[in-house]
Amino acid sequence: LARTALWLMNCLAAAVLLALSAAALTCAELVNIKAARTIDLSGVVVVVQTNLTVRNDGPAVSHYTLAHGALDAHFARAVATINGTTSAACDKDAIHIDIGAHETIELVLSVEYTHALTPRPASIHQTDRQWLQFHGNTHFASPFVTQSQTTTIILPPGALTVVEAEPPPDARNEPATLVYGTLHGMTATSDSLLSLRFPSRSPLVTVAVLDRDIRVGFFGALTVSDRFTLRHDGAQLSGPFSRLDLSPDAGVFQRFTAVLPAGASQVDVTDSLGRLHHVEEERMRAAYRVHVTPRFPLYGGWSAGIAISYMLPAGKEGSSIRIPYFCQLHDDQVIDSLTLRLTFPPHATNVQLWPKELSLMEESEETGFLRVASRPVLVLRGQNLTTAQNMELHVTFIASPLQFIEPLVQFLAWAIAAAAIGFVLYAIFGDELAVSTMPALHPKSD
Repeated sequence: LARTALWLMNCLAAAVLLALSAAALTCAELVNIKAARTIDLSGVVVVVQTNLTVRNDGPAVSHYTLAHGALDAHFARAVATINGTTSAACDKDAIHIDIGAHETIELVLSVEYTHALTPRPASIHQTDRQWLQFHGNTHFASPFVTQSQTTTIILPPGALTVVEAEPPPDARNEPATLVYGTLHGMTATSDSLLSLRFPSRSPLVTVAVLDRDIRVGFFGALTVSDRFTLRHDGAQLSGPFSRLDLSPDAGVFQRFTAVLPAGASQVDVTDSLGRLHHVEEERMRAAYRVHVTPRFPLYGGWSAGIAISYMLPAGKEGSSIRIPYFCQLHDDQVIDSLTLRLTFPPHATNVQLWPKELSLMEESEETGFLRVASRPVLVLRGQNLTTAQNMELHVTFIASPLQFIEPLVQFLAWAIAAAAIGFVLYAIFGDELAVSTMPALHPKSD
């Protein structure tokens, strides 16, 4: 038995080594002929776009493996197109495409990274300039050989002449770009650390928590409530604060624009102290923009709670809902945690949700006082979302005529309660009221 077990272990080890060797050989057969990268550091989200020319020197493969180097922990989203026209399914680890034997293709890969910029120094005074630091790679991170590559870095306006770069760039181009390369003969998994420190006016504001509550009325109208917890991740404010010394150089967050559906009405914006009055509304053909000035500006290390509620009319199909996945506050938005709660009328059945890649985290029922029947509830959750991941949700359900039993029962309950209260009041005060309303009798004088 011992010899048999040892023989089986040796066979298993040989099979594993053979599989690893085959995988390594397969990876080595893909070659990056050319890689042209553009790293955009002008906003809150770091966007890396790479134009690739890939050649397959071996048998056909079904995916192109991705690597992220120093930015691996900050990955949020990846999008890829093939030969300029066809979109390819893409996740953090690979682009799922078929590359034939001895085939050459053109790939455009766009990857978004969140929380990849950190303030240095970590704290500043109100009139100081905010500086950000970025750590990345000068080489294109890839498990394949790269024959030729260039890297272009886009900086915020005004940062070109003062940026601290290690290693130094090969060129500095106006208005605000650094260029590394052309580099040749990069080996697989080649790595070279890139460190940049530059000034930026961009407020590193993150939506730490977004609680989105959508309630479907009996006739299809929607009541939407969005509760935001905003957090400024930029350089923390040190020392006193004065409204007279507001400086955009410190990355202060003073105003935002909420993009609502075009049919929104009865918009109400509040914070922890009550309703905000510095609100300007702009109705457009495709959207309803609400420009909001918070009660206090937001500096690094500060946070604030904002709630936006509004109504949406019923659509042409009363049992079909189309609404954005989340509310957009600005173009460069990051949401750490999203909870979306959809509440349907009583007795609603056959609830369907699109797009299908959104995973349903919870399905429950809501009960309450004077509720004849519970209401179906769907709960969706998302994490580490960017503006580009906003999409239109399409929800359908089958409404039941039994849903109108609840408002009828509530009406009857309140009517009976009002009649009972009126009867009690009449029983207590009825005689006194009758006496007080009788005409006074006076004796007839002679």
